[in-house]
Amino acid sequence: MTPLQITITPQGRAALVNAQHHGTVPVRLASVGLTAQHFDPTAATMPDESKRLTTFSGGVVAADTIHITIRDATSDQYDVRGFGVYLDDGTLFATYSQQDIILSKSASAMLLLAIDVRFVDTDATQLTFGETSWNNPPATQTVAGVLTLSSNAQAIAGLEDRSAIPPTALKATLDHRLGEAAPSDYAKTLLASADAPTLRHLLGLGDAAVMDTGSGKNLDADLLDGYHGTYYLQWRNLQNTPQTYPPSAHQHASSDIPELASQLDTLVKKTGSLMTGSLQSQGTLIGDSHRNHTRCHAIHNGCRTWHDLGDLPVAHRRRATPH
Repeated sequence: MTPLQITITPQGRAALVNAQHHGTVPVRLASVGLTAQHFDPTAATMPDESKRLTTFSGGVVAADTIHITIRDATSDQYDVRGFGVYLDDGTLFATYSQQDIILSKSASAMLLLAIDVRFVDTDATQLTFGETSWNNPPATQTVAGVLTLSSNAQAIAGLEDRSAIPPTALKATLDHRLGEAAPSDYAKTLLASADAPTLRHLLGLGDAAVMDTGSGKNLDADLLDGYHGTYYLQWRNLQNTPQTYPPSAHQHASSDIPELASQLDTLVKKTGSLMTGSLQSQGTLIGDSHRNHTRCHAIHNGCRTWHDLGDLPVAHRRRATPH
């Protein structure tokens, strides 16, 4: 049921304001007036009121909504296009009107009208009712009351919050989402499995589902041609690498050459005219290295000096040359 938008009259709004004018006070709704004429709901009075009923009940069903049930068991007959709600002191509190007939009562019928009324800017919890024993409000999460049954389309859409879902609508919703006759017997068996090992067994996974993935876990999905990624980071495992390399000018830091420092320590070092270090030779060095020359013409095994050589020329003879 869509709540009617009721209009609070100026005197009804004034009745809600407390004496200090800084809040509201509870008011008691006591009677309902009916009219067959459509009228301006902002009017201070309701025109051509045909009947006023005190046999009505009501209750607050939400912070902005009340439920009113109107009853008339007399033999009167009339049409209703509008109604007004009066306080217990006779003040017209609120009105509602529409051009179409809300209901028609015949002489042989009993009027029983249930209406939900919503307020735009008024706290409905400030309203009380004189009679509540036979009120039938719509059911909410906090109020027991009357519910309509949702259709299949309403249940599938899931947008209605004021109706109950019958079994047929529930089945239609499940069939719409899962397919007819779903879940299957096999799916029911899976859903009823007590633990993960049982579920893996039913799915035929064995121990595959419990293996850890990643390097070293022996899963084919982790391998490329049977090897893990770290295998291809090693040069010796790469294929089609070049065997020769064209010369290219480049530099290396001394720290990039292994054992360079230890090799340099074995060499003779020259500082000015002074050489220090260990001199290695294939023979015995003959002569005085501190003089202007050394009397040794070679350093090798069995080194000989000038004095050991014989038949040395004592003078150089000039050869005649033709002119």
